Amino acid sequence: MRRHIAELVRLWADFTKPTGVVYEFGSRLVEPTKRDMCNLRQFFPDAKYIGCDIETGENVDAIMDITNIQLISGMADAVICVESLEHVRYPWKAASEVYRILKGHGVAIFSSVFQFQIHNPPDYWRYSPQGFEALFEMFQGLIVDWAGAPLNPHTVVAYCWKGGLPEGMTQFLNRTQEWMQKAG
Repeated sequence: MRRHIAELVRLWADFTKPTGVVYEFGSRLVEPTKRDMCNLRQFFPDAKYIGCDIETGENVDAIMDITNIQLISGMADAVICVESLEHVRYPWKAASEVYRILKGHGVAIFSSVFQFQIHNPPDYWRYSPQGFEALFEMFQGLIVDWAGAPLNPHTVVAYCWKGGLPEGMTQFLNRTQEWMQKAG
């Protein structure tokens, strides 16, 4: 995970304050030297945080395939899937499954790379902002943003929600401009 993504998740948690059940998909620690930075659960002290991945490993609480999540519908208050979607063979299934498991006013944050080397195979996809808009169009609320050059961003992010605008989202979005400048 890149440092600017961990910082973005921290900002998102600070302003949207998800409580209840938070699922992170793609939680397995791939680079042990980034242990502190990759521990996103520290940003959700008031939530039941469940780290999910398709393989066992450090920071994984449950083995789950994001394209076929074995949970009942409407179970999650929040979902995090950062720096992982490029490794998912069928990302449209992942988007649909996250939508399905979110509660009626649930929130989700996704990020992925656009301008980045092939890494941690399998590495299937690169996403443009328009690609994320199409991928997450089923959500009632969707804001897609990026960091880097407008026509060649290194990072694309999506903030998604069901129902009305989540509390704190406006303040969070105001702060993302500062994040984008730092992320370069």
